[in-house]
Amino acid sequence: MLAASLVSPDVVDDPYAKLVESNRLYLRAWDRASKVLRLVDQGAAADEALRQIVLEIREFYVGRATKGLRRLQDAGLANPDLDTRLTALALGSMVEQVAHARSAMEEPYDEDTLVDHLSRLWASAIGLQGAPDEGWAARTRAAAGTASD
Repeated sequence: MLAASLVSPDVVDDPYAKLVESNRLYLRAWDRASKVLRLVDQGAAADEALRQIVLEIREFYVGRATKGLRRLQDAGLANPDLDTRLTALALGSMVEQVAHARSAMEEPYDEDTLVDHLSRLWASAIGLQGAPDEGWAARTRAAAGTASD
């Protein structure tokens, strides 16, 4: 899963495009490994050694997202007031739980819908500059103001 979810360096140097690709790769990796992942989660509750392995894997994802968010903040592309680790943990957990719900709970969402929506939620949560939903509230207010003129 770790290797399968790494975004290729060939992906356009666009933070939103990288976010979309990262979510797509993670969901695909989760789908391929979903049965094993459920068994590992169950086993980790009873086995401390397995729990430590799960924590190490989780740290890989949280650490990678933390560094990426920090780079975006440093570049002025994301909300600088967010705690990078807590944000990475929360948003990564969101994606993980949706992947789990899709495979184990048989949620009917297709890959494209999930990737689009999760990526937009991620981008909105961090205030990603240049993301599709950036400024939606201002556009909505402007459209409402224009309609009433």
